[in-house]
Amino acid sequence: LSQFSDKDILKIKMSFLANVLLLLKHAWDESYLFKTVSLIFSSIEVNKKAVEDRNFVEAMFVYYYKITNFNVEQTKEIMEKLSEPLQEIAKSTYDRFVQMGLKEGMQKGMQKGMQKGMEKGMEKGDRRRSRIGVHNLREKGFPIEEIAEALELPIAEVQKLLSENKYDEE
Repeated sequence: LSQFSDKDILKIKMSFLANVLLLLKHAWDESYLFKTVSLIFSSIEVNKKAVEDRNFVEAMFVYYYKITNFNVEQTKEIMEKLSEPLQEIAKSTYDRFVQMGLKEGMQKGMQKGMQKGMEKGMEKGDRRRSRIGVHNLREKGFPIEEIAEALELPIAEVQKLLSENKYDEE
């Protein structure tokens, strides 16, 4: 594709093919894609009644959005450069991307929250078991130093656990 000029590509009689080739040719040049969005989508005429046309253009916009990292303002500017039927498709496709991103973000947030909750719960459980173990060993007459060594805890931690109620819920 790099051997052909954009003008040569646009001479292809099959407009959808020409547009896809332009998009593929410049996929790695985000600044070019930003500046020439109207050229890339120039010869596309969407027949609103033809589902195939709309689906094809949506697929092009999905690819366009996936390979670029434009912010909201840049995206608005891009949409202003498009014909009205293309603006409609570009906006609805972009809106779906935003919704998917929000949903994905919420899911990741929930997963992180659950993970942190589990970790905190495990830490509490470990601390509770240590406290009960420390108290049990002390009740059997073990010195603090031996308890610390047996449970692999610092002496200060053993003393702190002994100062707490054996069965406290934190």
